Parts: sequence; structure tokens; C-alpha cells
Amino acid sequence: ETPAFHRHAEATTAELFYDLFFVANLTTFTANLEINDSKALSAYIGFFCLLWFTWYQTSLYDVRFAADSVFERCCKALHFGVMVGFAVIGPDWKPGQAVYSYQKFKAFSYILMVSRFVLIGQYGVTLFFTWRYRRTRLPLLMVMTSYLVAAILYGALSTAFPKDSETPTTSNVYIAWYVIAVGETLLTTAVSCYWRVISFKGTHLIQRMSLLTLIILGEGIIVICKAISYIVKNEYPFDSSVTGQIVSSILIIYFLYMLYFDRLREDHFGTIKQQIWAFIHFPLHISLVLLLEGVSNFVTWRQA
Repeated sequence: ETPAFHRHAEATTAELFYDLFFVANLTTFTANLEINDSKALSAYIGFFCLLWFTWYQTSLYDVRFAADSVFERCCKALHFGVMVGFAVIGPDWKPGQAVYSYQKFKAFSYILMVSRFVLIGQYGVTLFFTWRYRRTRLPLLMVMTSYLVAAILYGALSTAFPKDSETPTTSNVYIAWYVIAVGETLLTTAVSCYWRVISFKGTHLIQRMSLLTLIILGEGIIVICKAISYIVKNEYPFDSSVTGQIVSSILIIYFLYMLYFDRLREDHFGTIKQQIWAFIHFPLHISLVLLLEGVSNFVTWRQA
């Protein structure tokens, strides 16, 4: 006997509202960080990694178990707060560089810890209401345990950063954030693949990932429009070369859109393939944001 979870055919307004926090963070961080060397590139990838996996972990819960209740709305408010925490950290995101104070990095560890504790609470409520179904106990407990371990590690890492000093120091503790984020995601995916009772069959996971892809493509349009505004504002010559670059940039985004969405058919995805397909969106999305940022920089670089 298995529980009949309520499935949403489409993304809820709460999920879409949460996506706005994701795109706001991405837009703000992209505007603040100029990618002009390898350190800036690695910093951008690292921030996007943590942002994406935090969004992904929350979405994995939402598409399967989210319901409209006071508790869920409170948890969603906490998830919004976590995204605001990303916005606070973004302007001073300098991993691997020598800095005088690691206070914001320590605070960020606690932010990641809180996000996982919120997920533990949400999965715990789901476990409470499905306790009489034995087949759901072990997989839900395993997911909760993975988040508990991740939360403890995130919190412990805050003490591993160097103390404030009068001379700048470097630290590679932040690398553990990436390892933990990938590890917990792999474990959550593996559990749902093995125990089909909490799989993503019948959910709108495919729609959630496609919507995020659309948002990232939209971010590309935003950065290209900013590049156009930069050219116009500084009164650079708007000749045929510039026009060709802008047209080419828009066509790149349009062709990417067609390549992705024209071949997207939900009926072709099995239970396991669907989860693997969703997980590999991380390298796809990081490639897209870097490509689109590079296209925008190329347009402005030609005018510098």
C-alpha cells in the first residue's frame, strides 16, 4: 500500500514566486561580477553552483510533496529568506582570494545550514502524515538524514574559516560547500530512483526545469539589452558591425530556445530518466549563463 500524493499538473504560484528570487540573485550577481580572468570565472561558477543546488533541492520537495498550508507557507518564507541571504553575500563573493574578514563566509555557512533544516522540517511533516505507509518511511528518513548531515557540515564549516586579521589571508574551506551540495543532491536522486514510492512520476519536474531554462535564457536577453544600453549611453558608433553582433546574439538565444524546447516531450521520460535528465540541467544551465555572458561581453568589448 502506497500513499496517493497530490500532484500538481503545473507549477504553483508559490514556486514561480520562488523562481523570481533565483533570477533576481542571478541578475544582480552577474551585474556585480565582471568575468575578466580565471578567478572571476571560478567565483561565478561557484556561486551559481550553490544557488542552483539550493533552488534544486527546494524544487525536488515542492514538485512531490508541497501542499497549501500555513506550515508550508512559513517554510516557503524561510526559503525566500535564504535567497535574500544569497543576495547579501553576492557583492562580496571572493572565494579563494585573500581577504581580511571571513564573517560573511561564516554567515553564508549558516544560511546554507538553515535552508537544509527547513527541508528537514518539510520532509518530517510529510513523514508524519505518511507514517502508516511502511514503504515511505525508510526513503524519507534517508533523505532527512542526508540533509541533517549536510546541515551539520555546513554549520561546522563556519568555524573552519580563518579568524579576522590585520593581514589578508586565503582559505579553501569554501570548496567543501560544493562537495556537500553535489553529494546531497546525488543521494536524494538515488533514493528516489530506488524507492519509486517517492519518485517524480506524475509530477511537473520537467516543467520546473524547462521554466528555469527559459528564465536563464531570459537573463541572457537582459544582459544583451544592457550591453546595447551601454553602447548607446556612451555614444559609441552604432555601425553595421555592432548591429551584426547584436543580431547574432539574439539569434544565438533564439536557436538555443528552439533546440531545447522543440524536442521537449514529457511522454518520452521514464521515472529514472526523468531524474537524470533533471540533474544534468546543472551543467547545461552553467554553460548557458557563461555563453550568454560571453556573448554580451563580446558586444561591449568590441566598443572598448
